[in-house]
Amino acid sequence: MIRKKIPSEALTNLRHRLDMLPSRCQERRQLMEETASLYGVSIDTLYRALRNSSRPKSINRSDSGTPRKLSQVEMELYCEVIAATKIRTCNKKGRHVSTARSLTFGEIIH
Repeated sequence: MIRKKIPSEALTNLRHRLDMLPSRCQERRQLMEETASLYGVSIDTLYRALRNSSRPKSINRSDSGTPRKLSQVEMELYCEVIAATKIRTCNKKGRHVSTARSLTFGEIIH
């Protein structure tokens, strides 16, 4: 099934024209029918497109900046364990365990 895209300019224009008409006016219905037939969609699809076009999309998630699986305290403790394993595994040449290996070790301990 091919989805037909209604241009955003057309939706904006339609919204302005509908705002000028009173609610439950016959002209509103005619305007919706004409626009739906023009773009080859149903009236319900046109109303859905109008409803979705007015919603602003959020830039970030609602829980942005907070860990999803662990609490903030548990996450800080987990990070401390990983940092400690990286520091404690340094050899004389200054090389240490990789972060990926430290993470798997931290999961075993935690």
